[in-house]
Amino acid sequence: MSTFPKISALLMVIGLAAAIGLSAHLTENRVKTYKIGSEKRAAMKYMPALGIDKFYADISWMFCINHLGGIQGQMAKREAEYFKKRFDRITDLDPDFDAVYRIGAASIAYVDNDPTMAIDLVEKAIRCQTKMNWYHPWQAANWVMQILVHNAKGDSKAHFDKAIDYLQTAVREGGPWYVENMLLNTITKKANKDQDDFTELEAWYEYYAGKIKELQSKQSELQSKQSAMSGPGGAPMPMGGAPMMMGLMVEGGESALGKLRMRILDRCRQLVADCLAEEAKAKPEEKAALTAKAEAVRTIFGKMKPQGYYCPKSLLAYEAGELFDSMTGVAVAPYGVDLYDLEKNGRNTVVKGEFNTLTGKPVARTFSDLEAALAKENAKLSRLAGHHPEKTGQAEMMKPAAPIPAAGDAAAPKDEAKAGDAKPAEPARKDGK
Repeated sequence: MSTFPKISALLMVIGLAAAIGLSAHLTENRVKTYKIGSEKRAAMKYMPALGIDKFYADISWMFCINHLGGIQGQMAKREAEYFKKRFDRITDLDPDFDAVYRIGAASIAYVDNDPTMAIDLVEKAIRCQTKMNWYHPWQAANWVMQILVHNAKGDSKAHFDKAIDYLQTAVREGGPWYVENMLLNTITKKANKDQDDFTELEAWYEYYAGKIKELQSKQSELQSKQSAMSGPGGAPMPMGGAPMMMGLMVEGGESALGKLRMRILDRCRQLVADCLAEEAKAKPEEKAALTAKAEAVRTIFGKMKPQGYYCPKSLLAYEAGELFDSMTGVAVAPYGVDLYDLEKNGRNTVVKGEFNTLTGKPVARTFSDLEAALAKENAKLSRLAGHHPEKTGQAEMMKPAAPIPAAGDAAAPKDEAKAGDAKPAEPARKDGK
């Protein structure tokens, strides 16, 4: 009579316990490796398979791919539901299996023009924070726009909002440039399906202003937490909020909002240039609408608070020392030059320091500085004339001319003869008449 193999059974129990422990260890290791948040990982389903979960998921995926390849023609709704369950089982075994989310979801997305099951699988990938986390929301946004919006299924506004939400997630996760382009196009289509150029600009600006306001609110919260954490009399703790906002409010930023800011400013200049060109050859009854459109664009441009100096009419930037806009010929407020030297000596010299090396006097950079310098000089001439009455005429001759007009002002009128001035006597005739 054979006895029960107690040692073999004990070894099997120990091996099973070790396999289960190893499975849990591997799961925790994936959480740390990919830096997946514990809250999101806790929301996932996970099926430990005796420590060979990833291997079992790979085998199941191979059989699933083989089954997908055997389908003839269009996949039926019942088949899509079956494959959705298989995809869920595989990703329960291996939540980081990107190929299942990408290929599996795409294979069932267009069945009966209903991407609900595919989007549900993609949202699972987003919750799991997989390695290609920007791709999945971008893929979902494509299905929403191509299937739901295109076929006018359900609430169109809700679909647009969902697609924009997915694309914002994709941009935030580091998606490439075409993801940002799709986001802007989707925002435009939501505002106006005809994609009018000005409506598109308005949609871009509203989105940009909303995101900046949202970031400013978050920055205020961070500053409040910083004050609370520093304590009374304690040193403030750096939170990085201010540099983040500065990077979004300047031209040339590498963030998505920084690039959008540059795009808005460039589009404003382009639209104003188009309006000026059309206005030059438009009929009188059409000019009013073009002028109003250009002013609306300039208003948006001003709200963006662009850096540097630009012409208020064409919105084009100009360099130090330039006095007129290169497109419209409109006078612009000069900068970087000594206005006093320009007024007195006609020299349009760009200066960097506080003193002009040619005149030895402080640089007048603004019209207020120029008026103060001229007033100071006039006061000095008046004092000299008071101490030397015989030099009054000379002081009158040395008075400076009127200051140059500001940008857009009309040219100063020429001096006219004062009323009541005596006319010069006519020469006497030789015949005495």
